[in-house]
Amino acid sequence: MGKEILPVTVEAVHYGAIPVKVAEYASPGSEELARSIAYPLKDSDVCLLKYHGVLAVGDSLEKALLNLMYVEEVAFLYYHLLAMGQTQFMPQGIIDSLKNE
Repeated sequence: MGKEILPVTVEAVHYGAIPVKVAEYASPGSEELARSIAYPLKDSDVCLLKYHGVLAVGDSLEKALLNLMYVEEVAFLYYHLLAMGQTQFMPQGIIDSLKNE
């Protein structure tokens, strides 16, 4: 818990292809929780809420849902890569070239 999700697959491009940042824990529905998401959402449409789960936003409900689905897919793959002992992931150059297409 509290670990950023690295962009290990091309699907990460859909939400900016940057590490998914983690917002600090705060009680559900609290003003502190609302304030804690400001930094992680500054550069991305997705973030993790520590001990809660994923938060995704978008220009529409459909885009927010797609962002959520892509984060979940990337997180699943990232978790399994880490569990298998992988330490090398998709090179940043490939990610950057995909962002520019």
